Order: sequence, then structure tokens, then C-alpha cells
Amino acid sequence: MAKKRFAAIAALFVIVTASANLGAFAQGPTQNSAGGNVDATDVVVLLDVSQSALPYFQDVTDYVVSSVVEDYLRFGDTFHLLSFGETAQSEIAQRMSSETDIKSVLGKLYLLYPLARYSDLVGALNYLYQYLADLPESRRKVVVVITDGVHNPPPSSPTFGMASAKVQVEIEAAATRIRANGWPVNIIKLPFPKPGEPGAPLSGSAEAQGQSYIDAAAHALGAKVAEFSRDGKAEVARKSLSLPVAEFPSPLGKKDYSFSFPLKVKNGSSSAIGLELDHVLLGDSEILTKKVFLTLPSDRSGMMDIPVLIPDSVPQGDSKLKVRLHFANGVRVSPDTGILDLTLARSPIAALLRSGVRIALFAIILVLGLAAILGIIIMLRRMSKSTEAPVVAAVLQGETAASSATAALESAASRASATERERAASAAISSASIIANRRTEATRSAALLAESAGLESSGITAIRGRKTFVRRKDEHEVAIEGVTANLVAQKKAEAERTAAILAEASGRRTPAAVPVTTSDTPAYTSKVTKPGSLEVELLVTDQNPHIGSRNVHRISAGGSKSVGGGASDFLVFLVSIPKRSGELHFDGEKLTFVPIRRELFPDVPVSVEDCLGKEISMISRSGYPIKLQFVAYEKPVDKINRLLHCIDTVGL
Repeated sequence: MAKKRFAAIAALFVIVTASANLGAFAQGPTQNSAGGNVDATDVVVLLDVSQSALPYFQDVTDYVVSSVVEDYLRFGDTFHLLSFGETAQSEIAQRMSSETDIKSVLGKLYLLYPLARYSDLVGALNYLYQYLADLPESRRKVVVVITDGVHNPPPSSPTFGMASAKVQVEIEAAATRIRANGWPVNIIKLPFPKPGEPGAPLSGSAEAQGQSYIDAAAHALGAKVAEFSRDGKAEVARKSLSLPVAEFPSPLGKKDYSFSFPLKVKNGSSSAIGLELDHVLLGDSEILTKKVFLTLPSDRSGMMDIPVLIPDSVPQGDSKLKVRLHFANGVRVSPDTGILDLTLARSPIAALLRSGVRIALFAIILVLGLAAILGIIIMLRRMSKSTEAPVVAAVLQGETAASSATAALESAASRASATERERAASAAISSASIIANRRTEATRSAALLAESAGLESSGITAIRGRKTFVRRKDEHEVAIEGVTANLVAQKKAEAERTAAILAEASGRRTPAAVPVTTSDTPAYTSKVTKPGSLEVELLVTDQNPHIGSRNVHRISAGGSKSVGGGASDFLVFLVSIPKRSGELHFDGEKLTFVPIRRELFPDVPVSVEDCLGKEISMISRSGYPIKLQFVAYEKPVDKINRLLHCIDTVGL
């Protein structure tokens, strides 16, 4: 009677203690139509209630409460408790849907007491097989067997009086049927009580002669055996269920609503495990922002960095957030519930982004970005003008000097005699020759200044790339040469007119001026022999041709395309070449290449007619030789088809 009162008081105490931990249960993040988790599990505990389990029974029930009910069970799971002594029977079959169900399980659990005189292990394993077979096949099953392994059947058992070898065969047969269905079984081995301990069988009794078959059963089941001890029962429970142990972090300090926290996980099992964290629940709210994966070898630890976003409904300040972890594929850790101790404080930037001014902020950033781009463009243009300023100043200075000279000549002509006029005419002609020489020198100076401008702006061109550098340098050269050529030509024409006036005044006629053909005037007139068009590709020796369709153009009859550097239609970017150095014309039947900057094409006197497939020699300003070749463009698809059809045979 005293033992029963003690057991009742202990049961009441454990129920109250366990009820305080009911908050460890939380609704699963993924539910089926019945309201439970889609990975819901049938947890089946087969408990030995024979007298030999008496010394450890209170600790065993504590283990079931603390490790199975609290650490392993989830809402939606079903807890099954089977007991065996003389016979095996079902004690509890309760689906965990609410806290009331948990209290009911705890109350029934602590009403059990080990009073059976016998323990029929063979009958218990056969009953376990049949019980598992009757459960729904779709649900995952986890089995825990808690026994000392002694087979001491009652006289009514079919195995009563059976030889030890035959008993082992029966145990192995029952265990093999369970293993064949893939049901995982974990065994907790209870120590057999020593003589004199409570529950120890009397000397000479049948139970005292009982033999433990736990090793044979474990081998046939493919189960791991964990030795039960009072000191390390929590660790034994976790090992028997292969539960990874989670360690939540210490106080995290000040955090924004979006942060990551470290979770240490230890795999104490004998095999490697793969963890996939797919949910972190704060109450009923999902706070995990990204799945986290971790693979742990046997008996190793690892860290998981878990990103979370706390709901706006949680106030700022010191908080102790109770979170629950949910791993994929039914994997469970102990404990799966922990406390995040931190101080929530939203940062000003995060508050701004979460408020209604996101669009305004984006607009401001966009405007600032456009302003920065515009400022860079203006700066580049100013730098370009600053490099042209010395050349323009030099030309203007020459223009002023030439104008002064012309005025002086005209003034002298009005006062001079005939002889003096003749001398003035000779001087004017000499001046024209000098101006022509100065033109050549100005052209050379312009080239040197353009090259210097290219070097000075190397910091900018390094950013925009070599192609941009070549284009800007060409633009400098063309602009400077154009200004110089125009001004010098004007002054030369004025000098020649002055010389003609003076010569006419002196009664002499100067020889007729020879027309000057500038290098910018093409000696070709477009024509149309017949209508049509041709798709042409430019190939340049040593220049990468794999630039898409940049150097592929269609030319219609009577049309033309420019060739050169800069913004020319057909682009030469291997070396620095002025834009529009030549033109390619098509009359409907053949292509004709006409050099515009003839100094770059010393081997081409006027033009290259029917130039399709021919190599055209070209020399850059620095003397680098180049070969140009215009070919009919063939699309890669057409080329592949042509190659494939070249093996066609008539009749196949």
C-alpha cells in the first residue's frame, strides 16, 4: 500500500512538472486535411512491466515523459504505449491534437506499475508486429522497446518450458518480420536487478533462471542497444532515438527585425545525417527567410546560420522569443524549441524601407544616379575641349599673322611702282609656298597634340576601354586636321588672289593654277548597273572577327558604306585609324573600294574595282601594315547546313 501511495504522489508530481512544459508543443507548419502534420508519426513504446523492471520503473517513466513526449512528439503525432508481462496489451493510443491530449497521456502513463510476475518476450514481439501492421501504412513509425531482455513466460504461453535455442529462434523470427517492413526499432536495455534489490527474483525461482535474449533480438531487428542508467538517462534517450542535439545561442544583444542567429547541432548517432531546416515558427508565424542545410558525420558538431525576419507585431525592446524548429523529412532534434534572448531595435534605414516612402527613395536614388552620369559626360567633354585648345590657338595665331601679311602686301601694292609690284608678286608667291609648308608643319603638330591628348586622358580611357580610346583619339585627329586644313586653305587662297592682283597690276599674268584635289574627295561616282543588294563582311588581318554582326552590312545597288575607325560602318579597331578612311560602293554587280585618305593606301592609286575577295593593303599613321578583305557574308546556320548537305548521296 505504501508503494502505491508513493507511486501515485510521484505520478502527480511528474504530471504537474510535465504540464509546465506543454508549451513545447506547437502546431506544425504544414498540415493535412485532418489538421495534423503531413509528416505525422506513430510513436510506439513497448514497455516491460515485469517485477524485474521495478528498480528502474520510475526513471523509465520519467524518460518516456521527458524524452519521448516532450522531445519527440509533435501535434499530429499519435502516441502508443504497449506493455508486456504475462501478456502484451495496449495501454495508450492517443493522437496529440491539444494540451488536453497530452495531459491525458501523462495521467495514464503514471498509473502503470510493474507488478507482473512473468515476462513473455516472444509473445510481446509477435504482438508488436501485429500492432504495427494494423496501423496506417502512410504514417511514419518509430518504435522504442524498453526491457531487460529476460524471457520468463507464464505456464499458459506456447513458449513455456521451451529450450533456450528454440526460444532464440522464435525471437529472431518475430524480430525479422518487424525488420522486413522497414520499421525502425530502438532498444533501451534495463539492468537486471541484483539479489536483494527491489524486484529481484527469489533465488531458485523460474524468473531467476531467466536468460536475456536482448542481443539476439537487437541483431535480428537491426536495432541499436542503449544501456539505461539513472545518471545519463536523458543522453541515452537521445542516442536511442538518434536525435541530434540542438544548442540555442546565448543572448544575442541588439538586433534589427531581420537578422541571423547561430544554432549548434551535434550528431551523437553512429551514422551521418543530413539536416534541412525548412520552418522556424514564432507562435503561428513563419519567420525563416531561407532554408538552411547541414550535413553532419557521426559524432560531429556543426553550425547553422539561420536567417529570420521578426513580424512587425512584435514590439521593440528586450524580448525573449520562443521559437520552434521544423526540419524536413521528419527529422527531429532535441530540443526543437528554444529562446532567443535579444533587444529588438529597428534601424532608421530599415524603418525607411518598410515605410511608404520606398518609391520616393528609389526616385531620389535614380535622379542622383542620372545626375552623376551627366556630370561625368560634361567633364569628359570639357577635357576634350581643353586638349583641342592649344591647336586652335596656334591656328588662330597663324591666321592673324597671315591676315597682317596680306594687308601689308595690299598696302604696299597701292604705293609701289611697277618694278616694286613685280617684286611684291614674287614675294606673295613665296609667301604662298611658305604658308603651304606651314600647313604641313601644322598638320604634324596637330597629330602630336592629338597623341598627347590621348596620353593625358589615359586615366579616363582606361575606364572606357581601349575601343573608346581609339574612337576619341580619331575624333581629335579629324577635328584638328579639319580646322587646320580649312584655315590654311583659306589663307593660301587669299595669298594666291593677292599675288594675282599684284601680277595683273604689274602687267604680267601668272600661270593658271593647277586644281588641287584634296584627299577627302573620292574619285568615284555611284551608279546602278542593275538593282539588287549584297551582304558583305569585312575581314582585317590579326583583328578578332568574332564581334557579332558589327562588320557585316547589306549594301544596295547605288549605295555605299564607310570604312575606317571611329563611327565608320565597317570598323577597323586593331590600330588607330581615322573614321571614313575609305568607301565601299556597290553598283548591283560588283563592289568598288575607293580610298578617301589616300596617304593610308599608298598601293591604291584611284580605286579597287571588283574588290570582293581581294586583299587591300593599308598603312596606319604610325606605319603599321594592315590587310583588308571584303567577302560575301554567309550566316553560320547556312554554313552548317551546307557542310551537312555536302555528304548527301543520291538515292538516300
